[in-house]
Amino acid sequence: DSACDTPFWNVTTWVTTNSHIYNAGTGSVGIGTSTPTGTLDVVAGAATSFLNVKGFGDAFNYSALALGNTINTRTWTLLNRKIAGETDNFVLEQFDGATYTPRIIMTPTGNMGLGVFSPSERLDVGGNLRFSGSLMPGGNAGLPGQILQSNGAGFPTWVTPTAPTTTNWSLT
Repeated sequence: DSACDTPFWNVTTWVTTNSHIYNAGTGSVGIGTSTPTGTLDVVAGAATSFLNVKGFGDAFNYSALALGNTINTRTWTLLNRKIAGETDNFVLEQFDGATYTPRIIMTPTGNMGLGVFSPSERLDVGGNLRFSGSLMPGGNAGLPGQILQSNGAGFPTWVTPTAPTTTNWSLT
């Protein structure tokens, strides 16, 4: 139905015939599909597809996808951001109606911060860490009763403490 085709610019003129953008008349828009199943439904005509969102500007340059609702002002924003000293960080931040708070940051070098604005390690956690399962440095879970000993910058190793002869413990 050409009445539902959304006009698009083909570099010369506005065209509605064989449009790749379709307005279903129900509040849903399809790009690459004439039967959108969501508010915005994008279907690529190839095995690989990309949705490009790019910001343009000066030192405050970012592109983002914000997810929220109309009930309150809280939103989550997924963005690529380069703001005053940052280097194209990938950020997940929360907006509470007044303040944007970065929750997860990944740097171009692969460092990830949880609650840390400028992560300096592969995983940099600001706050408590809770986990279940084994602690496995170098793929080794150790044996029952062993404790983890630091080796400086190298992998820590599991060691078996010797029983105390007084009140002091020793490692062998």
